[in-house]
Amino acid sequence: MYSLEEPDTYDRCAAVSAWRPAAVLSRRTAAWLYGWLPEPTVVEATIPRGHRVTPPDWLRLYRRDLAPHSVSTVTLLPAVSPAQALFDCAVVMPERDVASLVDAELNRSVEPDEFRDLCLTHRGRHGTPTAQRLLRHASLRGVGTRARTRPRAQPSRIRTRAQPADEIIAAVRKRRRSRRPK
Repeated sequence: MYSLEEPDTYDRCAAVSAWRPAAVLSRRTAAWLYGWLPEPTVVEATIPRGHRVTPPDWLRLYRRDLAPHSVSTVTLLPAVSPAQALFDCAVVMPERDVASLVDAELNRSVEPDEFRDLCLTHRGRHGTPTAQRLLRHASLRGVGTRARTRPRAQPSRIRTRAQPADEIIAAVRKRRRSRRPK
């Protein structure tokens, strides 16, 4: 590709698609195409595992085989599905930055069940624990970060529903032990 002027991000995305037809725009670039993030400085795309190419400085390539249902078209460009884009952002972005994105887009652009399925499908891979944690703590009732009055709770301070039951069981066992004849 050749350009007389400095290409913008959309032109670079189109160039990636023309250069490698199997390339699919992903991660922060896909999130930008969906309107979730500001324009990225580096275009990110995913190519099949078997492809070995050296990208230019403005392009970061990831190698992964994508299922056909996880690829869509956004403004005439191939991009990962909204759920896959959100999952990928959870993998590559700092957790404090992506937490508000997950809260904003779950139930709006991405079905929570679809995001949960990706967490299960990619279990054991880099970034999956972060994505699972974000899903668990996300505001699934559609409340965005603007409506939040308290900061996001730290996982160590969150009490689960099972804790009171565990305390009750422990108290019952302790009482039974104290009643046993010696």
